[in-house]
Amino acid sequence: VDAGYRALQRIVQRQPLISQGTVNIIKPKSPNGKTLYTWTRKVRAKTVTVSLSKKQAAAFRKAIDTNRRIENILAQLRKTSQAMLTSESPVSKKITV
Repeated sequence: VDAGYRALQRIVQRQPLISQGTVNIIKPKSPNGKTLYTWTRKVRAKTVTVSLSKKQAAAFRKAIDTNRRIENILAQLRKTSQAMLTSESPVSKKITV
């Protein structure tokens, strides 16, 4: 296996918690109001929102950032895999089932 591919695999293996979605910070509309933190994500084509504490919001942001980095690495792994697969075994241009 390509050395670059293995290096990307090692990066993914060392990652901490991951999560999809978005953390929203909703500022208070009045001077006495509280800042609200929410996490939204899609579940079966529906948006789900969960209220968070400030500490949870920070943890979710970190997990979401990690997930985005992993998604970028996976895209590179897919690209490398496809290049390796097509160079090692010719793929037919027309596939019949």
